[in-house]
Amino acid sequence: MIDFFRAGGWGMWVVLALSVAALVNAVLFSINPSEKRMVMIRALSTATCFASVTAMAMDLSTVFYYVSGLKDWDGSSRIPMEGYGESLSPITFGAGMLTLVWMVVAVGVRRTQREVAPVPAE
Repeated sequence: MIDFFRAGGWGMWVVLALSVAALVNAVLFSINPSEKRMVMIRALSTATCFASVTAMAMDLSTVFYYVSGLKDWDGSSRIPMEGYGESLSPITFGAGMLTLVWMVVAVGVRRTQREVAPVPAE
């Protein structure tokens, strides 16, 4: 996991901070659902998405500059492919964290539905 995180570059720290903030709010929402908290989760989720894409773009840019600057590169695809793989780390991490966030939110949504609309007795 450390190598995966390192491969994503410093943009992973931004993705981590935003996704942890979203996860904390999701846990609080699942305990005590409120519209205010949901608004915050949506905003943090959107910011996490943008941070993930931005970090990936920065990583790809680094790969492009690095490969184009290699003087003795033989044209093999190994170097760029390894770089492309590393560049996907922020997207993979951000999407995984957001999956977890919204699974926790689903618990709070379910609790809200139970409290607001009880099933009528037959």
